[in-house]
Amino acid sequence: MVQAVSLDTVVASLSYFVPKWTPALRRNAAPYLLRLVVCKLYGASKGNLFHAKIQASQDSLAASLDISREWANQILARLKAEGWLEVYAPRLPDGRYLPCLFWPGRRLKRLLCILVGSRRPHHSHSGTMNSI
Repeated sequence: MVQAVSLDTVVASLSYFVPKWTPALRRNAAPYLLRLVVCKLYGASKGNLFHAKIQASQDSLAASLDISREWANQILARLKAEGWLEVYAPRLPDGRYLPCLFWPGRRLKRLLCILVGSRRPHHSHSGTMNSI
C-alpha cells in the first residue's frame, strides 16, 4: 500500500524540485499552475496522488491564476513535456473539446516516490555482523 504524503510536504517539495529538475520552468507561472493542479489532484484523490485524476478546463485554471487561457495552455504543454503532468483533452464528434483530464506525470511520481521513501524507517545494520 502506498503511504499518503501531506499536501504541505508535496507543495514544499515542488518549490524545491521544479527549479532543480526543470530550470526552464523556474521563471514563469509554471510552478504556480503545477501547484494548483497538484492541490486539485490531492483533494480529488483524498491524498492518493499516485492514482489521482481530475477534469478541469484551461479557462478555470487560468482564471485561478489570473493569466490568459492561451498562456495556461502553453504552460500546461511545457509541464507535460517535462513530465510533471499528463494532460489529455477529449474531443467531441463535432470537433469541440471537453475540459482536460489531468493526472501525475512521471516526474511528479518520481518526486512522490522520494517523499514516500523518505518517510520509511531506516533500519540500522550495526550489530548484525556474524562473529568469527
